Amino acid sequence: MDLAFTEAEQSFRDEVGQFLSHNVPPDLRRKLGEGCRRSKDERAAGVRILDRSALAPCRGSMEVRDGPTLVQHYVFAEEVRAFRAWTQFGYGGLVRPVIYTFGKEAQKKYCLPRIVNAGDWWCQGFSEPGAGSDLASRGP
Repeated sequence: MDLAFTEAEQSFRDEVGQFLSHNVPPDLRRKLGEGCRRSKDERAAGVRILDRSALAPCRGSMEVRDGPTLVQHYVFAEEVRAFRAWTQFGYGGLVRPVIYTFGKEAQKKYCLPRIVNAGDWWCQGFSEPGAGSDLASRGP
């Protein structure tokens, strides 16, 4: 089994790295590296940069199986982390496939574009049985 990146995958990595080096301001990289919170304007700028980038895997088709390969998603995420840019930005990876597959047309039309362009952020909540936060014990 050969786990090395192909030439095309390495080329994609180089392209993403070059894009980020030209578009992520050094002061923002420093701020994120120090664990500082970003201002609303800085978060909006990050979304605008990703929105302009055809390189961002989340910019592809709404259908999860279309667009970039799994390796390209990995490479993109790795480069974004290396630049300390938008590390909390999850591309709606948990909810987007579920809405696409099981959602009603109105839900797809409303939610999917907002997930892709970071207009809406989604999270996953957990409950702990017997600890007062167990949603399943609430019953119908």
